[in-house]
Amino acid sequence: MLAAQHFPKTVVRAPTSAEDEYKAFVGADVVSVNAFTRDKLSVVFELAGRCCEIVATQGSVDWAKGRLLSAIFFEASTRTSTSFQAAMLRLGGSAIAIDVGNSSVTKGESLEDTARCLESYSDAIVMRHFQVLPVVCWATYIVVGLAASIMYTFS
Repeated sequence: MLAAQHFPKTVVRAPTSAEDEYKAFVGADVVSVNAFTRDKLSVVFELAGRCCEIVATQGSVDWAKGRLLSAIFFEASTRTSTSFQAAMLRLGGSAIAIDVGNSSVTKGESLEDTARCLESYSDAIVMRHFQVLPVVCWATYIVVGLAASIMYTFS
């Protein structure tokens, strides 16, 4: 039987004040750019701008001290994987990259088991997959925040 913690959570709640605008994203799953309204994108870009200023003046901060980001990419990526890992390090956290070729996925481990394994070690997970369904399933399996990069391939 699944505990309540294993059911999908609300993606983004409505902020109650200006300070809550950023908190609305805490623990949220980002599985599609379509989840963002123009207002939500404005908040994201404003925060990104502030982070760029901080990086330019201080190099890094300790906002994510003690937090771990796990990144698993089922499709090769340089910019996406590097940008997520660099961002976590600049926020003062740690990041690990999972090599799918050396993971239990190659032995037939289910995506659900892989998701729950990473969740047990991670505060946030970044997943890149070439199909939509695995990403949506991961968002229902895990409780920590999921940021996903989906690459569509057309035959």
